[in-house]
Amino acid sequence: MLRVLIGRSMVPLSYFATPVHELGGNMATALELTRKGWQHYIEEARRRPKLPALLPSVQEERERLLALVRYAAAELKARFGVRRVFLIGSLVQEACFSAHSDVDLAVEGLAGDEYWDAWRMTEEMIPDRPVDLIDMETAGESMLRTIQRYGMEL
Repeated sequence: MLRVLIGRSMVPLSYFATPVHELGGNMATALELTRKGWQHYIEEARRRPKLPALLPSVQEERERLLALVRYAAAELKARFGVRRVFLIGSLVQEACFSAHSDVDLAVEGLAGDEYWDAWRMTEEMIPDRPVDLIDMETAGESMLRTIQRYGMEL
């Protein structure tokens, strides 16, 4: 039986809805897993210890970044006519945030020829972190579902 290393465990390929070789050799995404495929992750999550609360200094840094991100979102709307801005990634979930977290923003309604100007402005407004700017009009279905499910609209 063929197995794939996931984390620290070997998981049978039969756990995936689409065989890896049919995905061009790429691993299946979470959206491609079957119910049986998810079972391994659910069991591991139950065994994982609870994360401790953020240290006050890290919490303060997160709050500072959130304020900068909200300001950048307002500027994206004002300067570039963006209709909606979503924050995704580790900054949304307090337990996932670390001192090294980047900023992941998804925008809807940004004209394609203004992408780099919008990204540059956002990077300048949040100078101490890398910024990933995702254009929702060109994002794949999986990314759009992630944004809609887990994103925080600003």
